[in-house]
Amino acid sequence: MSETINLNALPYAEWLEKALHGLVKMPVEGICFTAILKGGEAYTNYYNISMMNKLTIAGLIQQDATLDSLAANGFIEYADEENESPND
Repeated sequence: MSETINLNALPYAEWLEKALHGLVKMPVEGICFTAILKGGEAYTNYYNISMMNKLTIAGLIQQDATLDSLAANGFIEYADEENESPND
């Protein structure tokens, strides 16, 4: 028997709900979920994502990380308020 999980009790429930509400308003062709798990492993899951889509998504994540690094070191003022979390 599978365990019932209260999704509302998860620490990221509000963020996930907000992200999904935003997503359904857009003309979505594919979705990528990526999460860092305890212990450092990564979880990925895709819906209708091609190899080229994966390369594009990886590039966008790398760009975000570069901007975060530049901002953290005082080279630029940058705040991605829409996607920031308290632990980011």
